[in-house]
Amino acid sequence: MDDPQQDETERSIAKIVSLNNTALATSGNYRKFRIDSVTGQRFVHTINPKTGFSEKSDILSASVLAKTCAEADGYATAFMAMGSEKSILLVEKLPEIEAYFIYDDNGNLKTFTSTGFEKNLLEK
Repeated sequence: MDDPQQDETERSIAKIVSLNNTALATSGNYRKFRIDSVTGQRFVHTINPKTGFSEKSDILSASVLAKTCAEADGYATAFMAMGSEKSILLVEKLPEIEAYFIYDDNGNLKTFTSTGFEKNLLEK
């Protein structure tokens, strides 16, 4: 998984995950976005299905472990639109889903790692 604190020319690894009969998908909005030239507002490429518009989210990266890659990708994208608070609550209720989030807490980067995801991490 990429470290969102690095620019595109200096990519580095944030975490290494060991997979065994499970799938991993990561969604992020720290590379693909645009800044409105008038308002300065940042627009990301994650679309909220309820509104049809891009969604401002504090999650910079959502990595999900699930039984299938389609399921992992669906949850990773949903978590991007939901934001960290709702996503963390949901992950804790879903025993078949494990997640790792990098999010912005008022200008400070923080992470959330579910217990099951933590068990799959390797040393860098």
